[in-house]
Amino acid sequence: QAPKHAEVMMAVWKLQRDPQYWEEPEEFRPERWSKAPVPGSFVPFSDGARGCMGRHFARIEFLVAMATLLQRSTFAPDPEYSFGMVFNGFGWQASDLRVPYSRSLKLQVQARPTAVLRSLSAPPASWLKVAAAVVLAVVVLRLVRHG
Repeated sequence: QAPKHAEVMMAVWKLQRDPQYWEEPEEFRPERWSKAPVPGSFVPFSDGARGCMGRHFARIEFLVAMATLLQRSTFAPDPEYSFGMVFNGFGWQASDLRVPYSRSLKLQVQARPTAVLRSLSAPPASWLKVAAAVVLAVVVLRLVRHG
């Protein structure tokens, strides 16, 4: 029991690497995000009444930005990049093992051919439909996650 008026903090870093919720938590496995995490096991924006006010906007903005980047570009890791995890004193971070503690990820980015871009460009009315679909998808995901 915490004393009255005590400041209580949560170890978010530990929670988000708890083997109870995350299989092989120290491994880089993007496929784990193909399904919603256990409620309360991933809190990147804090939670509750004092959580980040911009979290919903940030999620939608992230989806739109990623969709735009993925539509218009191709990505591949630099052939010389050696991916690994390095402990930096506070936690583990992804790093180029040839240059420990580097924070950069080297990618080769190429623009897609203009014919593909032309097929992706659309009049503003259809972009509004895309934005509405993204917002609807986020709302549906929230309803599914939180019942």
